[in-house]
Amino acid sequence: VDGVTGVIDSGWVKESSADPSTGLESLTLTRISRASAEQRAGRAGRQAPGWCLRLWSEHDQRGLKERGRPEIRRADLAWTVLQLAAWGERDLGQFPWFEPPEASALTSAEAALTRLGALASDGITPLGRRLAEFPLHPRLALLVLDGERRGVADEVALVAALLSDRDPTATPESRISGARTSAQSDLLVKLDSLRSARSSSSSTLLRTRDSLLDVVRRSRAGDSGMPVASPVWTEEKEERLQRSIFTAWADRLARRREPGSDRAVMVGGRGVRLARESSVKEAELFVCVSLGDRSGPRSEALVRIASAVEREWLPPERLREATVLEFDEERERVVAHRRTCFDDLVLDDKEIPIRDTEAAGALLLKIAASRLTEVLPLDNQEWESLLARLRFLHHACPDLAIPAPIEATFTELLSSLSGSAKSFGDLRRAPWRESFLGALSHAQRSALDREAPERLAVPSGNQIRLDYSDPAQPVLAARIQELFGLAETPRLARGRVPVLLHLLAPNGRPQQVTADLSSFWKTTYAEVRKELAARYPRHSWPLDPTTAPAERRPRPRSGTRTRNH
Repeated sequence: VDGVTGVIDSGWVKESSADPSTGLESLTLTRISRASAEQRAGRAGRQAPGWCLRLWSEHDQRGLKERGRPEIRRADLAWTVLQLAAWGERDLGQFPWFEPPEASALTSAEAALTRLGALASDGITPLGRRLAEFPLHPRLALLVLDGERRGVADEVALVAALLSDRDPTATPESRISGARTSAQSDLLVKLDSLRSARSSSSSTLLRTRDSLLDVVRRSRAGDSGMPVASPVWTEEKEERLQRSIFTAWADRLARRREPGSDRAVMVGGRGVRLARESSVKEAELFVCVSLGDRSGPRSEALVRIASAVEREWLPPERLREATVLEFDEERERVVAHRRTCFDDLVLDDKEIPIRDTEAAGALLLKIAASRLTEVLPLDNQEWESLLARLRFLHHACPDLAIPAPIEATFTELLSSLSGSAKSFGDLRRAPWRESFLGALSHAQRSALDREAPERLAVPSGNQIRLDYSDPAQPVLAARIQELFGLAETPRLARGRVPVLLHLLAPNGRPQQVTADLSSFWKTTYAEVRKELAARYPRHSWPLDPTTAPAERRPRPRSGTRTRNH
């Protein structure tokens, strides 16, 4: 510029970028890059020596980015992609971009246009061609186009202008007395503020409103230069405007989780929460026109602008009704639901009786197979004993071909046990032990009973349960008196593994632990006899335990003390 020799640089720049809250373009104030700062300073010295005053410190200068991001890498590409589609471009990956955008941004833009109905698998749609004629983001173009069809072109154009520029109704001075605190749409409240601006807002807001109306004039296809009349506001017009808002933001439809709650779930499964200042207080369904960042303990997106939706407005072609089978985690069972959905948003959900038992069994089988420890009867002593015996014999006698109780084996059993089952409880009550034994051959069952018995007979006549918790060392716990007459340690697994004996005193506590009973009788018993005979005189303490008769319980004695033979 002729005559410019000085530049005062604030260090800030307004950049056009995608606004994630609305999915539209917006201008944001951001720090300048070092490259832009140098370019600005150069303007002062192009014709003569000049000066540049930078309104930031050297420390701030060192913190500036080297270069800013190119606009194509920060902008919403929906309008660009739609224009390319209108020109006949089918493969954006092959388009000769001067600077290619990020692939994820292109994918996101194509997905958004598909949701709006502007693109299909075979290219641009007739609706997309009409949207491409508007100098607006495709979503706002759809809003204007639908509003024209419904006879509220002025109103939707004003809403489009409001959303595409800085929102003047968000400032404290824009608030009007008597503004409705509960409405069907936050955008209706904003329009109230705009219409009342002349009597209740500052001149700044009036200039902003006039600027918005200029945008409306330029946005109206075929009506350039025509004034925008202040509408006569009626409930019918409000509804038509709301319907157009829904059409443009149908992919952001949300359903309130509970009546009166500020929490909702949106199409796509995203959790949202209405801002406190939202005037949409009661509507079950609403569209999320503006979404803020996730915040709070639940990490739900904040809905700053919402607009209510009535169920009868939902297009039938996007509604579907289906019966689905699901696994209820809380009840641990398969349940059937009859659901009505808009896209993937559940509108109605009713539990119904299960009719397809085969499919229910298959679902239960799939869930149970991935969570075996939750369905096995682990609190059943007989079942646990069987598994322990199988593990022991599988490792001790591999030549017997005893199957190991591993996950694959249980999964095979599940298929035979889940036929009529509908819950984990049904599976836990199923005859697991009998089914497992039934899968063994006669020879394997005989070997299991013979080489790894559940109980072992001792000289007293009792059948005492063996403990196979340690697959390498079975344990037999018995009172010393019950083993009188037994000279050698019992052995299992074809004689390969001696039983570890827990020799119990009369009080039931282990007095000695040994895998060599013969050695115990010969070397240690005399000392044990001496210690315990005085404490437990009613019990037998023979001098030769290998020949003495075993006893199940203490025998009556004459006198307070009895000499043991």
